[in-house]
Amino acid sequence: MRHTYIARLKSHLNSHGMKNIVLLTVFALLSNISVNAQWFERACDVQEIEIATSDEFECMWNKADKTIHAGMRTCGIGTGIAVVGGITMFISSASDDGYSMIGATGIICGLATVAVSIPIWAIGASRRNKLMDTPAYEESQSATLHISPLINKNQFTKEASLGISAALSF
Repeated sequence: MRHTYIARLKSHLNSHGMKNIVLLTVFALLSNISVNAQWFERACDVQEIEIATSDEFECMWNKADKTIHAGMRTCGIGTGIAVVGGITMFISSASDDGYSMIGATGIICGLATVAVSIPIWAIGASRRNKLMDTPAYEESQSATLHISPLINKNQFTKEASLGISAALSF
């Protein structure tokens, strides 16, 4: 019973199913990319980035962050798909039951998803960096506190100690 199901699945993927899966994946990934040079005008109804109000700046900042996080999530999902495909291919390599083709498809689709997600991530980071050069960013950063771990090494005794670094900016 199991052998006939796997044989049917394998013949289906070899005939036209594989082509449909790949085309559907490419279409889904490409439909997420929209090219618009004036993204702030479309997203937040802002005409000039340099003279944006604090509410408009916050809207643009949130849109840039959402783009960054969408790229990061898509990259993680693509990596997961590729890893599961690799595990499936590795496990099925010992037996010829058709799962190796499914694993290879998972690897290809996962890597394609990662390839699409990296530009999305980079676009969001570029938008956020562009916003950091505006006067509205300077106004929004009235006071910040940065706390980070610190490893301090004494150059004379060669001893290292752990600590916390704090920097307050006005």
